[in-house]
Amino acid sequence: MTDLPFTPPVPTKKPRPMPKLKKDAAHSATMPAIDLTTVPDDLLFMTHEGFKDQAREFARHLDFVQPSSDRDWVQRRFVDGLGTWSQIERADEALGGLISEALSIVAENPHFPPWWRSIAVSLARGNPNGVIRSCKDVIAYKRTSQTSFTADIVDKIFGDSKNVRLNIASDEPLDFDVECPPSLPIELWDRIPREQRREAIISMAQGLRRGIHPIDTVEKLILK
Repeated sequence: MTDLPFTPPVPTKKPRPMPKLKKDAAHSATMPAIDLTTVPDDLLFMTHEGFKDQAREFARHLDFVQPSSDRDWVQRRFVDGLGTWSQIERADEALGGLISEALSIVAENPHFPPWWRSIAVSLARGNPNGVIRSCKDVIAYKRTSQTSFTADIVDKIFGDSKNVRLNIASDEPLDFDVECPPSLPIELWDRIPREQRREAIISMAQGLRRGIHPIDTVEKLILK
């Protein structure tokens, strides 16, 4: 029997590993947890998962509200028809009609600044104090040069497009660099280091486009 010539094994080519995707810091960061000790007992039901599930559904329906929406439809659907969402109606009653009052104002004003959506964000997070704060901001809002300041920041940075356009030179002075937005308590503004206020303003403006209240944005920045 003759020996066969030795044939070295052919090395198998290992598959190239899939590249690891870097997580976007803006998406990986979590919102601060709701401090239940600050929530009144009669509003604790708004922190439960069942309530938040319906609040997320409510928020999805609110996404259909646009400046071009029929205002009578907005009133019928989300104010007169609030009972469609029993948990949201219960929250409105517990808050003395605060939610329906704020949404009535949005229904009457098609070009209300987009931060009104922070109502839906706070509801979906199960944040009763955030809901109260957002509703009161909507109710107190008046379109003047001072109270429309936060909306002007959004328009200045983003224009009318939903696509972010931050065409700002790093050394270009901004006329809102050192001013506290009207929706942010001055004591919270004072906690932001002066050299970081420019970035904080831009973060607040980006949050507003997603319906996040400036207070929630700043609290997250401070807790980093």
